[in-house]
Amino acid sequence: MAGPVVTQAAPRKPRAKPGEGISKEMRELAVERFGELRMEFYLAADESDVGFLPPQSFLPDEAVQKIIDDIYRVSTTNDIASRTTDVPSLSVSQTHRLQSILNLCNSLKSEFTQLRDAKKRKKNVDVQPDFVVVEEQDRNLVIASSLAAGQTLSIAIPS
Repeated sequence: MAGPVVTQAAPRKPRAKPGEGISKEMRELAVERFGELRMEFYLAADESDVGFLPPQSFLPDEAVQKIIDDIYRVSTTNDIASRTTDVPSLSVSQTHRLQSILNLCNSLKSEFTQLRDAKKRKKNVDVQPDFVVVEEQDRNLVIASSLAAGQTLSIAIPS
């Protein structure tokens, strides 16, 4: 009879710092922009370099995901090169491509901040008070709840 099977939980991904999380909407935007950059690399490449290679060979999806996951830790072309060591078209000698990726990362960070700010503004606009002062007489307030239609609460304010 076999002994108990010991399992080990997968390591947890560390939680993003405030203002550095990537939402689904942000990730989709980044993937789209990296796809556009990939095509720029492909179309700008010398035909003898391209041969029959697909555009993905210039910027594979796995490399894009690594860069997006670490976008807030990317601040130099060396940071990008270290995350894409398995991509020959992004070697340290390809400084113009690495610089283009860095520029895109900086642009995306700015766009992510704008998306977060817009979401915060929308959230603040959507907030409606639960209670409204309907009537004020002397030291009495009549308050109506937006949650319970037709119900009011009268409060006497002591002097």
